[in-house]
Formats: sequence, C-alpha cells, structure tokens
Amino acid sequence: MILRKAIVILIATVILILPFLVSATPLVPCGGTGQKACTVCDFFVGIKNIVDFLTEAVAMPVAVIILIYGGVMLLTSGGSEDKIRKGKSALWQAVWGLIIVFAAWLIIDTIIKWLANPSVFLFGPWIGPWNSIPGCN
Repeated sequence: MILRKAIVILIATVILILPFLVSATPLVPCGGTGQKACTVCDFFVGIKNIVDFLTEAVAMPVAVIILIYGGVMLLTSGGSEDKIRKGKSALWQAVWGLIIVFAAWLIIDTIIKWLANPSVFLFGPWIGPWNSIPGCN
C-alpha cells in the first residue's frame, strides 16, 4: 500500500515537472555557441537557477499533492479517527515542509548574493531585488 502511494506521488510529480523541463533554459547563459564567455557571476547564477528549479518545480508540486491527499483523507474519513489523524498529519507535514523549503531558499539565496558581491552587504543598501544577484547584472 505504501509502495503504491509512493508510485502515484512519483508519477504525479513527474507529470507536473515535465512542462518545466520542456521549456527549460540553460543553467547558465554563457559558454555556448554565440554566447559570451563564462565568468564567476555565471557560476552563482547557475547555482541560483538550480535552487529555484528545485523550489518551484519540485517542492511546490509535491506539497500540493500532499495537501490534496490530506484534504481527501479528511473529507473521506467518515468519522474514522485514524483517517482524520492521517489527514491532519499530511496537511501539517506539507505546511512544515514548505516552511523549511522557503527558509532554506532564503538562506541559500542570501549566501549566494553575499558571495557574489560582499560589499553590497557591508556598505548597503543590501535590501534589493530578491530575484537578482547584485553585481552580476
């Protein structure tokens, strides 16, 4: 039963991720034919692209699937304490998982921005666009 649920979650995740893979852009915008030469900034952009992909294309669909699973368990529990407990547990696990993923994203994003241009953090203004790496534009 657990294996069957894992297979269903895996298949649903693959189906949700495929559109992102089809429209995928390269990890770094350099080094290819007719493109500029790679710099250190492109390394940071590549790491940021990987982290963003894992956050947006993997963690979010999995969390949505688990939230739907928990909601269905609650709706179809029929008063069964075991199903209610499993449904609530799935919902809380999905919420905590998203909190952990976004906290990790924030920490990694801050570290990448600091490594790319430490002077921005030392001499300010270090609060800037959340989706760009300072000094790598």
